[in-house]
Amino acid sequence: MEVDYEDKDNPVDSRNETDHKTNENGETDDNIETVMTQEQFVKRRRDMLEHINLAMNESSLALEFVSLLLSSVKESTGMSSMSPFLRKVVKPSSLNSDKIPYVAPTKKEYIELDILNKGWKLQSLNESKDLLRASFNKLSSILQNEHDYWNKIMQSISNKDVIFKIRDRTSGQKLLAIKYGYEDSGSTYKHDRGIANIRNNIESQNLDLIPHSSSVFKGTDFVHSVKKFLRVRIFTKIESEDDYILSGESVMDRDSESEEAETKDIRKQIQLLKKIIFEKELMYQIKKECALLISYGVSIENENKVIIELPNEKFEIELLSLDDDSIVNHEQDLPKINDKRANLMLVMLRLLLVVIFKKTLRSRISSPHGLINLNVDDDILIIRPILGKVRFANYKLLLKKIIKDYVLDIVPGSSITETEVEREQPQENKNIDDENITKLNKEIRAFDKLLNIPRRELKINLPLTEHKSPNLSLMLESPNYCNALIHIKFAAGTEANAVSFDTTFSDFKEVEDFLHFIVAEYIQQKKV
Repeated sequence: MEVDYEDKDNPVDSRNETDHKTNENGETDDNIETVMTQEQFVKRRRDMLEHINLAMNESSLALEFVSLLLSSVKESTGMSSMSPFLRKVVKPSSLNSDKIPYVAPTKKEYIELDILNKGWKLQSLNESKDLLRASFNKLSSILQNEHDYWNKIMQSISNKDVIFKIRDRTSGQKLLAIKYGYEDSGSTYKHDRGIANIRNNIESQNLDLIPHSSSVFKGTDFVHSVKKFLRVRIFTKIESEDDYILSGESVMDRDSESEEAETKDIRKQIQLLKKIIFEKELMYQIKKECALLISYGVSIENENKVIIELPNEKFEIELLSLDDDSIVNHEQDLPKINDKRANLMLVMLRLLLVVIFKKTLRSRISSPHGLINLNVDDDILIIRPILGKVRFANYKLLLKKIIKDYVLDIVPGSSITETEVEREQPQENKNIDDENITKLNKEIRAFDKLLNIPRRELKINLPLTEHKSPNLSLMLESPNYCNALIHIKFAAGTEANAVSFDTTFSDFKEVEDFLHFIVAEYIQQKKV
């Protein structure tokens, strides 16, 4: 009987038969099963190796432990099974073991142990209670300080103040800061940003303002460390000696009774900081302007002192601190003859800086780009208007003396008439609708009397002759506030062919020669 083994027992035929089975993508299932089997084999092989290595490590450690423990009893036996590394780093017989019999504690010991455990727990609870109470008190204090801080902020800061967040330079802590500078009012001073940190002084229960540039000061120490003020002193020259004597000094704006209140009231502190930065900017602008006036007797002695020398007197403008020796040692000095004049000069310097602020603000409003830097020649007018008035008065006295010596004393019956010549005001745009610009123009025009270049006409009244009516007039002006220009007009008569002169001089010696020439010609014609 024949038996067919092809379909049942031949694995090759079965495998060949499965080769013809395909999946949906047209790939054979046998290829997929072969790939998966290889991955599983690699994974299982890797897991098996990891387990074998782990078992070997654990058995090695156990063997090392037993060998080291055995070396304390039989050193030779333990050393034989110990690894070379362990023999090198660990001393044999260094591990030992003893069998300690367990003795059950008595009931009394159980009670004592229970009492001890409860005592430790009670102590831990008490310490936890104290920690929680301390944390609660600390948080309550912090919360109360925060409430007080924000209440003081609400009471002291108005909606006109500029408040913003800032980071403290020393501690890195975030604080509130207030802007007290004059940048929004037209100031261009960049050496001090005009920013102060607002700190809550827990000891004094007040808010303290610490300038951001000097945040290292604590409390209100900055009042005596950074407070500065401008002082004007007038020295009069002694005729018999080539020396000067102090004849006037401006008064410092300080009220000793209100100093303590200034350190407590934040509004007073803001006003104090405003004064400080205003005085510093005033000195900065004065030095900037005086750099162009060296040839007119103005000198910058140091960064805080400017000296203006005139023929008969000398002005000293200095930026001082509260603890300066010249202030502390001379607080009880008697009043001087020119104290009022020094005070008026200081007030005028401050007002002229305000005028600069207003002009800058007007430029910012009227121009889309605004005014970034001030022009020293045209915009900074602080010293020159005052110096120009003093020098112009001296020029006028000198010119009158020349006229007296060369005209009035020579020509009998002649006299002099002085007339102030008004300068033509620039035409303003009347179609400006901005009320702010109109207001600024009005406020700036209030200082035209001081800012305008002075002009005086000195008309000499000469006696009439039989056939001629001579006219002689001199116009004195200072084009740059410091120099002198003398414009002389002379006409021998009203006829068309009459002799006439129209010339300008900048040297008084030339004026003397020219007047001498005119008078000589006039007298000669009169005699003829």
